[in-house]
Amino acid sequence: MRNALASMLSGTVIIALAAAPGPRASAQSTRATETALGSSRCPAIGITRTDEAGEPLEKSRWYASHWRCPGYKGLYVYIAYGDQREGLAFGSRTRPTTEYLWPGGFGAWGPTVEWRGGKTSRGSRAPLTAIIRYSWSIDARAPGKAADTGADLAVIRVGRGRKDTCIVAWVDVSLNRDALALARRYADSAARDIVCARLKQPARLGRQRPD
Repeated sequence: MRNALASMLSGTVIIALAAAPGPRASAQSTRATETALGSSRCPAIGITRTDEAGEPLEKSRWYASHWRCPGYKGLYVYIAYGDQREGLAFGSRTRPTTEYLWPGGFGAWGPTVEWRGGKTSRGSRAPLTAIIRYSWSIDARAPGKAADTGADLAVIRVGRGRKDTCIVAWVDVSLNRDALALARRYADSAARDIVCARLKQPARLGRQRPD
């Protein structure tokens, strides 16, 4: 299910996460590690057997709806699918320890996670952030909406619990050729000082689509 959704959306993305230009290295650069959200590394750990109304589905219509992907130094990324959209959480190998982050629109996360922080090149500790692309689509049947597709990069402050993990910024990939550079700079600077419990809404970086 999530492979089909991701494939449908991936053709609309102008700049892939791994292909965008990075910022100029600083004297104390932040270490970055990339992991995959691909199906070969993300086994399904949950199957949905009922429809949206709670009615049982025929066995032939059951589908995978939860996945677990290995992440950064013992952290795992959890993906949940429902109503043509995906939520994302972080946790241990046995369970998510953070809330699921649901962007709202139909779409899929991935295909990679760029982890930044943990340690700098000089060995000091830095808050952990993650940059992940969310490819989305708008259904033309939605009231007051025109059909559209696109992608944003989410800058996520990664904690260990339910109150210290949140999306701190979004960057529109199709409107900003330097989308990844913008996301990295924010992840390595302002994102480190954000307290998720006090954050009212994520920042919007670079050029933005009109509401």
